[in-house]
Amino acid sequence: LKHWRSRYFLPTTPSAMRVLAVAATLAAASRCQGKPPAGHPNIYPINSGEESATLVASVPNGKIFNVTVPMDGTNTTSHFPVVHLYGNATERGTAMGVIFKEHLQAKAVVDEIWAYFKSQVTEALPGFVPKWLADLIAEMGLDAALGLTYELTKKYTTPEYIEEMEAIASAAGIDYEKIRDMNMIAGATQGSCSMIGAWGDALRDKEDGMVQLRALDWNMDPPIVNHPLVIVFHTEHHAYVTVGVTGLVGALTGVSDQQLGISEIGVSYPDDTFGKESRVGVPFVFLLRDILHSDKALDDSIDRMQSATRTCDLILGVGDGKSQASQGSEKKFRGFQYSSSVCNVVNDTHPLPVAPWHEPLENVVYWGMDWICPAETQGLHDHLSAMHGDIHPEGLIQNVTGPQQTGDTHLAYYDLKNMDMWVSFARQSYYAGPENAYDRQFTKFDLRKLFAEPRPTAQVELV
Repeated sequence: LKHWRSRYFLPTTPSAMRVLAVAATLAAASRCQGKPPAGHPNIYPINSGEESATLVASVPNGKIFNVTVPMDGTNTTSHFPVVHLYGNATERGTAMGVIFKEHLQAKAVVDEIWAYFKSQVTEALPGFVPKWLADLIAEMGLDAALGLTYELTKKYTTPEYIEEMEAIASAAGIDYEKIRDMNMIAGATQGSCSMIGAWGDALRDKEDGMVQLRALDWNMDPPIVNHPLVIVFHTEHHAYVTVGVTGLVGALTGVSDQQLGISEIGVSYPDDTFGKESRVGVPFVFLLRDILHSDKALDDSIDRMQSATRTCDLILGVGDGKSQASQGSEKKFRGFQYSSSVCNVVNDTHPLPVAPWHEPLENVVYWGMDWICPAETQGLHDHLSAMHGDIHPEGLIQNVTGPQQTGDTHLAYYDLKNMDMWVSFARQSYYAGPENAYDRQFTKFDLRKLFAEPRPTAQVELV
């Protein structure tokens, strides 16, 4: 088992934390105002998730698989875990806690990520968290501010997620407040990301096709990129998959068995139409998980967002791969201008913001890196316009996100009609090869097969 750990999911050693939030904000501003990115195509062959996954262990109500990504061979070959969780909130959380402790070095990982978040928040507040949280931390101190944030958001958080976190902490032998506060910070950080929703005649698969991108451009430091995780939840409501970071209970990226997919962009450059942010409401990582956990159709997600007590400035996206995605409309994707003050629903015919660098594309909704981000959004438009009528996930992998240089931390493409997902993670610090996820080899998962993975009947540990 120790050999397997060292071979597949190496723990990182403590290192000096780099204070980069201000630099990252300035870099994002430069990208938004400069020329469109000019990266190179991603020509790696697609890796099969089914063929590259190896069962590592089964525990009551849980399984962990290792996925091998060949890349160029030798020390460029990388790995990431896929965890399956079954049952109610306590059963799922307990299974995650046991897997976390026995196979993912729970205490060391949580301590490392928590120390990193703490250093970033206290030493580099500008650009890392919203101003309201920065002001609260400056006034009260980090621990008190996060405790208050939890109390202000608990009312709006699905209780199952709190039960999961409590069970994870108990089974893994780690501090519940660290897990809780890690999720509070993750639910408030502002990453520069990109999204695409395309359907119908914009696609190669024109008959009921629906293709979606969620590119996460967030953080490339070892405490984040060294701990990628895919979780498949088999719940009493729905089955769904999330792509993220070890310890995160909310959702950043994911797809449900209802053929719903989620995307998100943090807004650092809003305009006046966003209005105000708020410290009181549902953290967006839990709202996005609610969509996967409970919603059955795109209209459910529209209603959820419009009726939610919202918090920070975001652009959110939901796609629906069903033949009748939304009543009275053939449009299978909606974007959302999302803040405490507004929730404007955006489609392909009326893109927001209205600007010469954000032109409409039939059956396509898109944003590049932020709300007011001319260079990135124009670049994304030009790539999509060149592919219009032949858009498909593997073409986008090769000819859009690589050249556009978006999705450094992780990115996922969803084919919501056929229920396939392509995933790539940033290079962990102990591997070689390209650094950014958009330049690395993608792994394709058949989501129907992932959701049909049987519940374990016995505890098994393979060495």
